[in-house]
Amino acid sequence: MGGFKRSLGAVFAGFVVGLLIILASEAVGNLFYPWPADLEPGDLDALRAHVASLPLGAFFFVLVAWVVGTVAGTWVGARFARRAPMLH
Repeated sequence: MGGFKRSLGAVFAGFVVGLLIILASEAVGNLFYPWPADLEPGDLDALRAHVASLPLGAFFFVLVAWVVGTVAGTWVGARFARRAPMLH
């Protein structure tokens, strides 16, 4: 049963690490490309217009955040797993 707990912990640790990296990276992206102060959360047309006006760099931050978070999370999960790390 110890192997199962370690395996479950490895998957959970990888998830947490990936999530934290994604959140931190997107927070940095929001510093460079902040949301307009007058944007209403329920106004979908204004949201669409804002997203359409964003430069390519804003989307690059999101892409890098998700790629780095995914790779780091899967690496942590595989590293913590003693047996069959590629299955985690």
